[in-house]
Amino acid sequence: WLITRRALAADELAGHAIPDGALLIMSPSLLHRHPDIWHDPETFRPERFLNGEVPREHFIPFGAGPRLCIGRDFSYVEGVHLLARMAGRFEFSYPPGMGLPDPDPLVTIRPRGGLHLRIKRRD
Repeated sequence: WLITRRALAADELAGHAIPDGALLIMSPSLLHRHPDIWHDPETFRPERFLNGEVPREHFIPFGAGPRLCIGRDFSYVEGVHLLARMAGRFEFSYPPGMGLPDPDPLVTIRPRGGLHLRIKRRD
């Protein structure tokens, strides 16, 4: 949820002076929810990625450039496979009174208090 880089030389970014050696922190999580970039950013709409609504540089869950996350390709292959198999066999819902938990941003973002789901085998 955070990408850090150290400035190799003094520079300027969006009118702000960046001193040599400064630690720069960028949050893809905030970029992925920025209302100037995303239509209805808090709504889960995976189809937005199918019709070109989202420019590639606006969605960087694994970073970008030469320091791309080493787990990206594994995640794309294994994640899609796992989700497809699970979605075909089970229905997922929140238990009564439960919903999407607040994020707990540590090294990675985790659901605060865990993610409580009701799972039902599809007929």
